[in-house]
Amino acid sequence: MIVTILGDAFQLSDTGPRLTSSYQGHVYFPRELQLLAFAAGLAVEFVWGNHERRPLQHTDRDLVLVSRRAVVMSGSGLASGL
Repeated sequence: MIVTILGDAFQLSDTGPRLTSSYQGHVYFPRELQLLAFAAGLAVEFVWGNHERRPLQHTDRDLVLVSRRAVVMSGSGLASGL
């Protein structure tokens, strides 16, 4: 995805040139973020739609993903990574 930002640079008394800036970005879907967390060795605890811990809805513009280091059982049966 390429995002282009348009903006006007002028003072209140005059007009100025229009400035443009482009960059490449990626919009992550919730499932992609969960898979990235898993690949990084994290366990996802919660996925919310805002910082007030509202459940994520398909119309949300924000996403809060709470994760922790995944607990890995060693060969001795003891948990590590806490």
